[in-house]
Amino acid sequence: MPFCQSFTMLFRGKRQQDKQDKKPETFLEDIRKFAPDYNEMADRIIALLQAEWPRRVLDIGSGAGNIDMMILDIVPASRIDCVEASRDMIKVSVSTLGRHLDRATLIHRDVMDFNPEGRYDAIMSNLVLHGMTREEKARLLARIHGWLADGGLFVWGDLIRQEQKEPAKEAWKKRLNIKLPSVFRRGAGGGAEKKTEEKTPQTETKTAQDYPLTEEETIRLCSEAGFSGAFAAWKRGNFAVFSMRK
Repeated sequence: MPFCQSFTMLFRGKRQQDKQDKKPETFLEDIRKFAPDYNEMADRIIALLQAEWPRRVLDIGSGAGNIDMMILDIVPASRIDCVEASRDMIKVSVSTLGRHLDRATLIHRDVMDFNPEGRYDAIMSNLVLHGMTREEKARLLARIHGWLADGGLFVWGDLIRQEQKEPAKEAWKKRLNIKLPSVFRRGAGGGAEKKTEEKTPQTETKTAQDYPLTEEETIRLCSEAGFSGAFAAWKRGNFAVFSMRK
């Protein structure tokens, strides 16, 4: 599985026999089953981007394109490059973006193979990078830092690992109740499907699917990549949105 596999593709396995294209709202319904506060999370990302009023934006793992559509709606001068590893999701985003397609460039590519022309005012990624190991995240963060213009904004929404033992256990148990297709039980770099077992929050980074960091680990990793002022702009349970600058 490629590094930049959109979070919404976690649910693709259950429709392998379905050859009909699904509507964007159907994919969002699937996401909300996994992340009940997804709407609030997306709203926070959009608000951070809106305050920046960026002209050139990059979305890493753009998925269904719903966040891109909102940004293009509220920031008329903006243009967005949408990098997505899933061909299916590219098709969905075409439907989502509709009238804004003239200001969006859809790029079917693994983000690790992506080399942009020029710098971006803002870069965002939501519910994508949790499938990368710490080392893979570090490499990508260094590249993202280089893709930003001086003073540019990076907004990163993702799954995080709880610090507190008991709350983390409860949140993890709830998450395990949502059964994901076995096709996604793979490491971030692809390869053969691996057998998985129930993990506690303390060992969850060893699972084949997710490698979440704690809030402190995320901020530290971003600082090591050269970002300044990294902080959690929003948090709910096992999810957070981080904001930082080059």
